[in-house]
Amino acid sequence: MVRRIGRDRFDLSRILIALLVLATVAGVFALTPVRQATADFLGLFRAKKMQTVQIDPAAMEEMAAQIRQQVGSVDLAQFGQVEMVMKPEQKQVPWSQAGSLVALPLRQPLDLPAGMTPVEPVTVFTGGHASFTLKVDAVNQLLTSLGSKVLLPATLNNQPFAIAIPQGVQRDYVLKEQRVTFSQFASPEIVAPPGTDVEALRSSLLALPFLPPDLRQQLAAIDDWHNTMVVPYEASRMEKVQVNGEDAVFARGDGGQQHLIWMEQGNLYQLRGTISKEAMLQMARRLS
Repeated sequence: MVRRIGRDRFDLSRILIALLVLATVAGVFALTPVRQATADFLGLFRAKKMQTVQIDPAAMEEMAAQIRQQVGSVDLAQFGQVEMVMKPEQKQVPWSQAGSLVALPLRQPLDLPAGMTPVEPVTVFTGGHASFTLKVDAVNQLLTSLGSKVLLPATLNNQPFAIAIPQGVQRDYVLKEQRVTFSQFASPEIVAPPGTDVEALRSSLLALPFLPPDLRQQLAAIDDWHNTMVVPYEASRMEKVQVNGEDAVFARGDGGQQHLIWMEQGNLYQLRGTISKEAMLQMARRLS
């Protein structure tokens, strides 16, 4: 959940305005991390549901090359400062104790592949708090050099955004050489300074000249962006599926690893492992 200070409170969850600006304006300049930077951009306003946005890897690589050619390397520190107020920690605890350490209802898959059993202990992520201060003048100078006509609002300059890093729990399930990790996390939270014009910020980001037109069009078409977790979709290795009537994404990774990600009841869930897609969907569709 993302909030403004004072009476203007609203849900933007799952990634933070300030981190979006940093990832979008600065992170995309390096060729290697461009896909992840784009994923961070797409995942900005995530909350209660998912929606896929198709990306073209070739177009993203071309975008990165063009930007790098124009501006060269960029020092991320010149665009903002992140201060870790309370560092998130990981703890290994018995499953029976995990629920008392996090503020979300813990669930377990009820339909496991035959012979697969849960592992003890489990990993608890305690959450944390950070502050991000954006240097708008530096960002706008860069945007201008890239040909952007829409700049970030000057009112955001040196204004701190408070970031709550979400709590969560990971548990492994094993069967001989097979291992599946089930992760469940609450929504993160951001507290924006009073008077922040989030719509103006979104307009500035959608106007970035280096965004591929198709990607820009897809992002702009998302009306309920306050409550939508947007997932970058690459057709060559990803597949749209359903989990209990909700949109989900199944992805094939390296080394036989497969991933399933979905949202349910306002929380984010992921299964990762080497079992089949059918077995993974079976696990996801029946949680305690």
